[in-house]
Amino acid sequence: MATANVPASEVDVTPPGHPDGAEWLYLVMWPNGDLVYSDNLSEVCVEAIQDDRYKDLLGDDSDEAHDECLVIRYEELVNLASKVQAWMVEEGADRGAIDLANAGEDVLTALFQDRQVPFAGVWRDGARSFEWTEDVPLVAVATDYAPFTARPVPTGRVVMLDPSSEMGFCLSLAALGLFEFYTKAELPVPA
Repeated sequence: MATANVPASEVDVTPPGHPDGAEWLYLVMWPNGDLVYSDNLSEVCVEAIQDDRYKDLLGDDSDEAHDECLVIRYEELVNLASKVQAWMVEEGADRGAIDLANAGEDVLTALFQDRQVPFAGVWRDGARSFEWTEDVPLVAVATDYAPFTARPVPTGRVVMLDPSSEMGFCLSLAALGLFEFYTKAELPVPA
């Protein structure tokens, strides 16, 4: 595994040489302009998560280590999802996209509960619906729903974050605008 960090103050935009002479597979550009070149998604995750537990688990190929890495990615995205959901609600209320005083209890619960608590649907026309139709998007974490659990996947205006793989994690961070993510690796095809 190889990683090269290039601070934003570097004026040369030529990628640093790879130690093996190969091409870098991944490039992350942080909002401050710093660049991270890597040939391994695990190293990109280490840079993003900033948790020594994740880094310490990288050399361990056991199922337990893989499970613990998944838990760490999940915790990171749940934390981010909660912050993003709070921002979306505040921004939506400010622009009049949602009237919090008149929103139903199930809508308010879905918007204000911790993102670690999966969306349980809303009551619509006397039945529980998993379609989110509010103007303020619902932020959810993919591993809380099918195919990872028996819970239906929410549809509609949903921002879905995916900790199930390192690629899903990096694409989620990029979708939130936390960094720009570029790859020469083959991306997974959505099901």
